[in-house]
Amino acid sequence: MAVITEPQRAANWIAFPGGQPLQVMNGTGTRVVATAGAASTAEAAIPTGGNILLIRATAGIWIRFGATGMGAAAVDANSILFPAGEAPYLLKNAETFFRVLRVGTDDVPVQLESVGTL
Repeated sequence: MAVITEPQRAANWIAFPGGQPLQVMNGTGTRVVATAGAASTAEAAIPTGGNILLIRATAGIWIRFGATGMGAAAVDANSILFPAGEAPYLLKNAETFFRVLRVGTDDVPVQLESVGTL
């Protein structure tokens, strides 16, 4: 994980016709893929390259970040409820691994991609 020593930009601002801004995240292409199932996955290393991730999931998941040796992802306050879609996540100190658990009855593909700073 990168150590922030000064403000960094994670996106360029572009605009729709008429001036409405659209934020675009700059993915690095460094990705990790997991499948959220009925039981928490084993811990896996997050992709390297920065302290911002794009999280992508096709359905709801519980995701937990932490250092190696962390507990399982679960339906509790130690895990983040992530709805289907794509969203950025700012890593905190010592968050170098993750685990996931599905919300519904079907397994869910999950992808994490590091975001480059400008």
